[in-house]
Amino acid sequence: MKDQFVIAHLDDSGQYGAVLSYAQFLAKRLDKGIILFYVCDKRYHNLPTDEMMPQLKAIQQQLANLGVSASYVVLNGDTRKAIDLLPTKLNGVVSVIGCRANSSRRSFAHPHEVLRTYAQSKIAYLCVNEPLANEKLLDHVALSIDFHKESKDKLIWSSYFARFNHSSLELLHEDYRDEGLRNKWRNNMKFLDKFYANLNLTYTPHIVQRKGPFLDPCAANYAVEQGYGLLISVTTDLRAKDPLEFFIGTQEQHLLKHQHLPILFLNPRDDIYVLCD
Repeated sequence: MKDQFVIAHLDDSGQYGAVLSYAQFLAKRLDKGIILFYVCDKRYHNLPTDEMMPQLKAIQQQLANLGVSASYVVLNGDTRKAIDLLPTKLNGVVSVIGCRANSSRRSFAHPHEVLRTYAQSKIAYLCVNEPLANEKLLDHVALSIDFHKESKDKLIWSSYFARFNHSSLELLHEDYRDEGLRNKWRNNMKFLDKFYANLNLTYTPHIVQRKGPFLDPCAANYAVEQGYGLLISVTTDLRAKDPLEFFIGTQEQHLLKHQHLPILFLNPRDDIYVLCD
């Protein structure tokens, strides 16, 4: 048994290729185990546990045939409460979720539901909608750095991709004209430079033109154009939510509304769980 696990969070849609392909990739690169995770939640009217169990056993066997060892956990109850157990009871460090904008609003795979249920998650969660066709795509991983202090939360996970997958880190940022915002961004960059220098990591900066209130949707479009395989993003701090976001939506909602590439989300909190490496 491994000490920590990649959680493959499955719904009952039968569309598991995307989740399983990325879960296998992360488990291999991070040297972690895989747990197939399913919650029977009456909110979604999904399959009861006794009907889902054979599917999980079949997936477990399929993975075993590929030389991949996985266990599974099936729970009844509220999905949000089940997610709280991932780091503490299951030793999960990252969850992989199939997120599909065209799914039913009453489906767990709908972007609104993924963001709602994972809003308090203490582990990173990767939202995917297509299988990983080529692992080379993840040779380039993007992260945006803006003037918010929460941008620094992305550095640890970006370093994992650089250290364990030898990914090139593509740093996306605005060219700030406001001197106050530019100084805050520079402070974040000074912290980043020191952090990466201690790990002997490098990065390539790119200026992204922001259109609209949020940087990350523009960063995601830029990442797709450049052929990068993933964007690391920090979700909105619920403790300091801008009233305007109640009307226009949050950055993460805009990101998943037209999701073009995998997004690794981190919630801004002090007790986030990380790898034992």
